[in-house]
Amino acid sequence: MSGQIFISYRREESRWSARSLCDRLTEHFDRNQIFMDVDAIALGEDFLKAIEKRVGECDVLIAVIGTHWLTSTDEQGGRRLDNSEDFVRMEIATALRRDIRVIPVLVNGALMPRSTGLPDDLKQLVYLHALQVGDTHFDDDCRRLVAAIEQVLEKTTPEQRERGLTSPGKKIWLSVAGVVTVLALVVVAAILYFGSQRPETKPTTPEVAVQPSARQATPKIEEEIPLSSLEPPPS
Repeated sequence: MSGQIFISYRREESRWSARSLCDRLTEHFDRNQIFMDVDAIALGEDFLKAIEKRVGECDVLIAVIGTHWLTSTDEQGGRRLDNSEDFVRMEIATALRRDIRVIPVLVNGALMPRSTGLPDDLKQLVYLHALQVGDTHFDDDCRRLVAAIEQVLEKTTPEQRERGLTSPGKKIWLSVAGVVTVLALVVVAAILYFGSQRPETKPTTPEVAVQPSARQATPKIEEEIPLSSLEPPPS
């Protein structure tokens, strides 16, 4: 079964739980389908870009949440989730933003965090159905997880996977290209429309002489005959 699986976890608190889950998943899926560790990122490769690319290529993300997942701090004492460049936050936020299926997996007795404790780009996480994985029923829990993943991969169409592989930069470029195309069509349509409305130019020709109206025939007056000519000739 094709499809990619991404396992997100915090090393300092749930490394072994995540490793155990990965081992169980490899019994049902090809190892190349599962991305778990940043160690798989090539030397010299940009971490941020690599994580965004790997998450964007996956069909389902497993968010392993331990007891200190929410409160884990960095070397300076700041909460990791408050850092926008925290790897775990970036992984889950990217998946949520791209509508990739996210399955929260609670390990070591952890509870689902509340939205008030999450940054804005992770608040949607609290509405997702989580899977509680425990030591006493680990096998059953893993079978449930495998079944859930298989269901996701079966429903993932090639078109959806292609959309997931489209980078944000490419999406922006496609959007800009679409807008430019629409504007170009509008301009062409306007030129054609206004061109058709322009009055036709009459060719310059010599003015045609207006024929005078037919003159009314004037009745011909007979020449006046002199009276002298009517007198009788002398006898």
